[in-house]
Parts: sequence; structure tokens; C-alpha cells
Amino acid sequence: MNWKRTIFALIAVGATSLFAGNELVKADAWQLNKIWTMKDGKISVLDKGASFLLLKKKVMFTEMEFEAEITPVKVEGAGWKGLGIGLYKTPTEFWQFAFIESPDKNAKRHYVELKCKKDKVWGHENKLKLKRLKAQSFKWEYGKTYKFKLKLTPKRIDGLVYAKDSDKPLAHIAYALKDDAVKTGMPALRCIQMKATFSDIEVKGK
Repeated sequence: MNWKRTIFALIAVGATSLFAGNELVKADAWQLNKIWTMKDGKISVLDKGASFLLLKKKVMFTEMEFEAEITPVKVEGAGWKGLGIGLYKTPTEFWQFAFIESPDKNAKRHYVELKCKKDKVWGHENKLKLKRLKAQSFKWEYGKTYKFKLKLTPKRIDGLVYAKDSDKPLAHIAYALKDDAVKTGMPALRCIQMKATFSDIEVKGK
């Protein structure tokens, strides 16, 4: 099968895009609103609920490398908090790779998770084979910038977190993808009850 390879860079200073005349480096490429805004080359979010930020152009990928630098700023609620990136197919089918803070009543634990929703069921990844789990000892912090990477192939999905200027992953979670898994979607930014910033977002895929 011949694939048309789409490569583009978003928000990175000095980056160029080969996708439709650099339109994706512009703010109007995103479905921005009062919750998600852009200024000085960065996307900021303050969400007291839960939302995704999607591109206006619906580009579905079956293979993808998706990176973003993310800075959690502060909490905006007392329940479950989350911040990260994802593979978004529909409101009931997506992957979420994110920092998580448990509710205030549960000691506000900080950890990383790669989870899937499919057919309105949260936790579909439990039906898949776990290929990699390096995350238990890592605890993220507010005010620090981290690099997220989400890698998708037809047979596997990997989520990795790095310190801003390091190539050694602080966390790495991966699952094998069966036929009934969510295996296609759009790049998306994710926020749940937090204030944060996103920058240097890059996507390569087909």
C-alpha cells in the first residue's frame, strides 16, 4: 500500500510545516476557545472540567509520533486531575497519555498513565497486552516542564515522558494493539481540572 506521508510541526519556534502551506503553525488551525488559548507561540489551558483540544482539520493517523513540551502550572479542582496528549477518534474512542493527580481526599498522588476509552468503556487497555511499564517511581511536579511523546504503529502504542532537556525517559508505558483496539485517530491535547501550557508540539505520521 502506498501511503502519503504527512509531516508537520506545530508551535515550535522556527519550525516549518510541509502540510498545506504551514497553516498548522497558526492559531486558527486549532479549535481554540475560552478554555484553550494561544499567545506568544504557546497554548495555554485553564479547565475546571475536562476537555480535549483538537485541530480544525480532521487528519486521521494509523501511524504517528506526537511530541509536546508540557508545563503543569496549578490545580483547578478537587477531583481527578489530568494533563497530557492523546489519540482522539471519537468522544467514546480515544487514548489518553497523561499526568494524573488523584482527588484531594485520596492524598493527591502524582503518577503517569496511558489509558484507553472504547465503546464508552474506560480502561479498555486492560484487555490488551502490556509491553512496557516504567512509571511507578516517577512523580511529576508543578512548575516543571516535561516532554511527552506518543508513538503509534499498527501493532503498538507507546507513551514516554522525559525531562525537558534529556533523552532518557522518566516514564514509559506501552501496549500491543489487537484488532479490536483503538488504532487510529487525531493528535489532541488533554486537560482535566488544571492550568497548564503546551509548546514545541510536533507530529509526524501517515
